[in-house]
Amino acid sequence: MQSKPQNPPSSHHFIPQFLLDQWTTGGMLLRYHRNWRGEIESAPASPKSVCFERDLYKTVGFPPEHTQQMETLFMQVVDDAAAKVHAQLLDGGVRSLSDAQCSDWRGFVFSLWFRTPLDMRGLKDAVGSLASPGSSRAIVDGEHVPLPPAAVSALQMEILRTIIDDAERGRAFINMEWRVIRTTN
Repeated sequence: MQSKPQNPPSSHHFIPQFLLDQWTTGGMLLRYHRNWRGEIESAPASPKSVCFERDLYKTVGFPPEHTQQMETLFMQVVDDAAAKVHAQLLDGGVRSLSDAQCSDWRGFVFSLWFRTPLDMRGLKDAVGSLASPGSSRAIVDGEHVPLPPAAVSALQMEILRTIIDDAERGRAFINMEWRVIRTTN
């Protein structure tokens, strides 16, 4: 008997759950939000239910089975590796990190700089300008043709991968002096 294929996740966490778990009390966070009247309210929430946006890293124009590949093949891999390093850092293992673990942590920290909904909208807008009639043209068989939406979307995700996996800035980051600071409250 074959199991039913899993649906790719559409809730993309821009602050991963393993980081949010560190801020919980009894497994819950205190979430602040504006109600329909514009007033600030708070309510308990699980880390799974905050700091995500639906289809934040979705690659449009691809077949359905490939639209969530940025989340499943890149962001989840970055976050899973970082969660292991994070646990080791909290256990005082700063000095025992391997080069691969330092690289995993660097990639994760870099991802935090570029993966928020606002950053993703900015990136999509910047790359999306390529889709304008005057600029989104490729030369195919000597003719200028518009770039298809799938190509523009794929370019957005490739730019995100490239800036997260920046080897030059990554080396400087890894060579920094790292510390873990514990507080009592």
